[in-house]
Amino acid sequence: MSKDKIKKIPVIGAMVKILGGFLRTYREKWKTYRLYLTHKKYQGKNIALKGTLKNTRCFIVATGPSINTQDLSGLENEYCISLSNFFIHEKFSQIKPAFHLFVQSHSPITDEQWAVWWKDAEKHFPSGQKILAASVDRYVAEDFTIFKNQDVYYYSIGQKKLRPRDTIDLTKQLPMAQTSAQIGIYLACYMGIKEIYLIGCDHDWIKHVGESRHFYDEKKSALMQTGYNEWTKGGASKFEFALESTLKLWKRYGEIAEYAHQHGIKIYNATPGSLLDVFPRVQLEDVLKNK
Repeated sequence: MSKDKIKKIPVIGAMVKILGGFLRTYREKWKTYRLYLTHKKYQGKNIALKGTLKNTRCFIVATGPSINTQDLSGLENEYCISLSNFFIHEKFSQIKPAFHLFVQSHSPITDEQWAVWWKDAEKHFPSGQKILAASVDRYVAEDFTIFKNQDVYYYSIGQKKLRPRDTIDLTKQLPMAQTSAQIGIYLACYMGIKEIYLIGCDHDWIKHVGESRHFYDEKKSALMQTGYNEWTKGGASKFEFALESTLKLWKRYGEIAEYAHQHGIKIYNATPGSLLDVFPRVQLEDVLKNK
């Protein structure tokens, strides 16, 4: 009897689908864990960051178009973690983010495209700039001789959800993450920060399906210039892809909110017009006035 016929048998078919899903999930988790074991030695230096900023507030600066409506000059004397392409912002050199974070590379981006992007970033970074990148991408920096004058730290993303009583440990696998802002929150929590503000986290792709929207002209992105299209994974229905991605994103933020509540961490959304409603909203100018 063929697999298709077996699947059509009510009880057996349902069991086959459940088993198939379980095996796929198991294989993915094991693959991720094997990669972590291979690269975890590069995360040892992260221990020096643990609990070092207990009396500091932090601003996580993403790349949503909303930051074009905000005056970011006041971030100059704040502890900032910048994300992704923020290094091309005109105020980057003034703000001097303490850390710059890159999300883990993913298909359909090639190693060559990733290297082009990192080389562009390197041109904007001062000597000694702290960088947080995925340990599985370390070989890109080595093979293409990038970030030799920067201070690079590495992280690893796992397949486990963040639970309220968990411990975030940057020397081990981090909980699941859907976006760089969430990894930035993990970094801040690991350093002992109890007050976190999100900037540029518009998270409104669902309103602009098929469009790439950031604070910058897409033509200025070195990664986009290589031909990368962030909507390639959309398949036949980009709207369905956006819905599924948004749901996963919100679930991760919900888990982070529960964790933050359990550990006395305050997270605020200082992004005007953001769809993210998981955290209390604040005005950036008000926050900067009340240091």
